[in-house]
Amino acid sequence: MSRGKTFWTCLDCGHQVHDGTIPEATLTAPTSGDLDSLPNVLALPWWEYRRETHPVMRLHRLCDVAEILTRLLTIITLGEARRSTPDATLPEDILNFLRSHIERPTFGTWRNMLKSLATHLPRDPVLPELRDFVVNEMFPRMESQDAHGEEESCRKNIVAMRNAAVHGGPLSRNAAKEYLMAWEPWLEGLRPGIAFLDAAAGRPGSSAIYLVGESGIQHLLGLAPPKLVAKEDLADLLLPLGHVVLVRGTGWVDLWPLVDYGTAVTHTIEGMRRSSDCSPQVYFRGEPDRLLYAALAGDVPIGERSDVLDSFQKLFRIQERINTAPPDDYEREIAADSESLVGRKKEIEQAKAEIKETQQGVLWISGPGGIGKSFIIARLAQDLRGDSRKTCRIVWRFQSSDQRRCNRLAFLQHAVTRLSSWLWEKKAISEIELPERDPAKLEKQFTELLDRAAALPAPSSTGRPPRVLIVLDGLDEIARQDLSFANRLFELQRPNIVWLCAGRAESGLEDIFTPDRSRHIFEGGLPPMTPDDIRAMLLEGSGLLKYEFLAMDRETGQP
Repeated sequence: MSRGKTFWTCLDCGHQVHDGTIPEATLTAPTSGDLDSLPNVLALPWWEYRRETHPVMRLHRLCDVAEILTRLLTIITLGEARRSTPDATLPEDILNFLRSHIERPTFGTWRNMLKSLATHLPRDPVLPELRDFVVNEMFPRMESQDAHGEEESCRKNIVAMRNAAVHGGPLSRNAAKEYLMAWEPWLEGLRPGIAFLDAAAGRPGSSAIYLVGESGIQHLLGLAPPKLVAKEDLADLLLPLGHVVLVRGTGWVDLWPLVDYGTAVTHTIEGMRRSSDCSPQVYFRGEPDRLLYAALAGDVPIGERSDVLDSFQKLFRIQERINTAPPDDYEREIAADSESLVGRKKEIEQAKAEIKETQQGVLWISGPGGIGKSFIIARLAQDLRGDSRKTCRIVWRFQSSDQRRCNRLAFLQHAVTRLSSWLWEKKAISEIELPERDPAKLEKQFTELLDRAAALPAPSSTGRPPRVLIVLDGLDEIARQDLSFANRLFELQRPNIVWLCAGRAESGLEDIFTPDRSRHIFEGGLPPMTPDDIRAMLLEGSGLLKYEFLAMDRETGQP
């Protein structure tokens, strides 16, 4: 069978079958010849996709190829950027953007990083064709299409389609087939455009990816096991030992530690598990004590490495970012928790709608411990930063384990700093005020700044005045030692001041945040995660292990 734009054609009899009605059994055997010259980090997942016949599995495999390609190109552009500095570090302007996103990158995050990096390649890149391919071939089908509606976005935006496949609950075979009809031509159409990654022997301008090891240099090519290359063939390049590198001619870019090759090792509740064969591994996520890799085409789908953590943190200067962050600022934690949230689409949309239409007052989100309040609050805080001309967003998280910040004094100091800067930018005060040291004066200072904010006029007769959105998480944590703080919030209500508060309905808070005083975003508290949310969390966080979960799906009436 051969695929047309909206139909399949039988190569034997010429019969055409429209759209997604093709039976899997009629598919011709997949071919791999054009994959043999690609790096194995691309060839292996592409082959897994081509040989998959189950529509739902095939769709997920397609998404994997698109994401692995996006990751690899991002990592190559990072290597190109490292070449542009004398000490092989990342330029400061690139680093400032990347290190806020690199520890827990989603498909959308990889896309955004690639977009930023592709437009800042050095003047003499090893792969000069990369930029045009990314801009002209990939981005037109990766950019946001929200204006078209969710269903249309899934047909125009590969990231939106992938997120719908993972977060939208189980897909039927027919739905998966419809998506495949829209996306398979695009994916296979990318293959000619990545000829700059081909390693065809003797072809001018060919490139190759190698693992530089103690016992020799291995060529990581196609579907076959790596082949040893004579060290003297690449001796003039002075390649770093133990690294995976991409070489073209006399130029090379370092892909390590984000691309690796070897035995995948992971820790399970049954002990350490080691793959039976070596495989290419691509960086998946950073944890405080190790890096996680997607191990491609192996029997252990996720690999762990703690020995490369230091190199990773030095490359992105993670510790420097942590050490230079203001001690009273939760922004880094908020950003990390926001990116970690999976599912909860309905709850997020409901909360956003409530917050956006609220011009003043106290909003309340409650629920038992562990239900996910903090992750939802983090996502709301990130998404509702908005235009600083219209909103001053102040976020604070009370945690009893950190007494430096689990008190009203620390919050007020932070709030005064943020609010004062915002009012000064709006020319509502003549100079930025430093927080008072005396607690009584500090609270008075905060109250006066709130009064200034409440009095700001609307920009036009049809607009509404700027708002201050104060997001407080962990009210139950501070209530155990200072319950009066929660009551004080109601005394601090002003026009154009919105308090979004979250915590367990305990420690007396249930008697303070009553429906007659505050607006409960979720009546009865935040509901538990739905089965689709739990499913999305498993699929999102399990790497290639997700195919074991997907294999358990059964459609109605299916045995």
